[in-house]
Amino acid sequence: MSDTNNTNGIIAISADAPAFPITSTTLEATRTRCLALKVNGVADVEGFKIADRARMDVKADRCAVQNRQKELKKQIKDWQERHVDAPAKHLIDELEKIEKYLESQTEPVKAEKERLAAEAKAKKDREDAEKLATRVAALVECRAVKNPLEVAAMSDADFAAMLAECQRADQVRREQEAEEQRKRNAEKAELEELRKLKPAAEPRPAAEATPAVAAAPIASVEVKSQPTAPQQTERTAASINPLDSIQALLDYADHLEAHRVPDVCEQLKHIRSLCVGIVADAAIEIRKLVETERAKIETTTSDTVGGIDIDDI
Repeated sequence: MSDTNNTNGIIAISADAPAFPITSTTLEATRTRCLALKVNGVADVEGFKIADRARMDVKADRCAVQNRQKELKKQIKDWQERHVDAPAKHLIDELEKIEKYLESQTEPVKAEKERLAAEAKAKKDREDAEKLATRVAALVECRAVKNPLEVAAMSDADFAAMLAECQRADQVRREQEAEEQRKRNAEKAELEELRKLKPAAEPRPAAEATPAVAAAPIASVEVKSQPTAPQQTERTAASINPLDSIQALLDYADHLEAHRVPDVCEQLKHIRSLCVGIVADAAIEIRKLVETERAKIETTTSDTVGGIDIDDI
């Protein structure tokens, strides 16, 4: 019997090889012999002895197989340590040394490439941010409100076309605003002339008081309560000159346009651009509304100045 055979350094053990004390043929013979044994109760003393002896023989064969299994496993483990693990460890250690040397040659190049790529990306991001800031500033200059993300994604040709269109629209809007300003200046002059026509309110002399009231006894004079806060507010609002109100609103619109939106950081420039457009539109809308009301008030003021009907003068 041979335990193993070695082919090219690899151990090969056949399942039927006589490496174990029990072979396949012996196993089948033992199976046939033992499975035919029977013990016919307690009275079958001879049958019991034969079956018990056969059991002890089978147990001994089993233990022999298990012991041989342990021996073979130990042999395989020793062979593996000598012929597999030890050579492999030696080769791995040497290969790792070579690999580390090669890494020392290539890693600096990789690190430099990564550094250059990071610098290129940072430069591109910086250029993109500067380009976006320049584009937003150009749009703010012509009071155009656009989505910064869409502006950043545009090509130079597309942005130039959009900017040209916004500049033309802003030029038209500026001409309209200049015309409106000219009209407002004329309106201010006209309102000033109307104020000059308004006679100064002079208090009546005490002697011109109603005789009945002057002659009435002190005890009969009815004491009136002071006006409440809402009544006082209504009287104050009613006493404001409509022409002064128009001028105040026009001045407020001028104030909105004159008050510059503060500078902000790069991340909030698109919000500043929106604020510029909103303030400009608000000033224009205020002037339109005031213009409508001014026409109504001037119509009324042309007939009545300071509450005195011109026809009665």
